[in-house]
Amino acid sequence: ESEEEMEILLDNYPEAIECVEDEGKWFVQYTDYTAYPR
Repeated sequence: ESEEEMEILLDNYPEAIECVEDEGKWFVQYTDYTAYPR
């Protein structure tokens, strides 16, 4: 399910290069390495 969630996050943030889970919260990391909370 985590892969599906990651795909959904990537769909919501097309510019995202990596999705990381920190302390139970999803963040989308852009090419400028700025993490945005979902």
